Amino acid sequence: MFISPFVLEEASIGDTSAVNRRLEVLREIKLLETNPETIGPLMEKIHSSLGFPPKAQVDAIHLAYAVNYQLDFLLSWNCTHLANAVTLRRLADFCRTETLWLPIICTPAEMVQQRKGIDDVY
Repeated sequence: MFISPFVLEEASIGDTSAVNRRLEVLREIKLLETNPETIGPLMEKIHSSLGFPPKAQVDAIHLAYAVNYQLDFLLSWNCTHLANAVTLRRLADFCRTETLWLPIICTPAEMVQQRKGIDDVY
């Protein structure tokens, strides 16, 4: 498991006790390096190609990290801009056209459910 610095930034917003609990959990997860020369331009291409609104720039950043670092999965509770069928189709088209890595985007609940299904089979 990996997180970007932007995950830490988002986790630091809100109720102090909730922030402390989130940061405690995140402390155990490996932090990806910031590479503005790569991530910045990739984020801009993703943002414009997927038709994200201006307020969804950080969502494009999460995608840029997942694509750049070739992560298998991107977990998100954000079904408005990330974990939805329309975004998945646009991202697949974008990655195919640009010959880039395509991460699977899903919610944590989907990941847990999938894992249970795999355990039941094996």
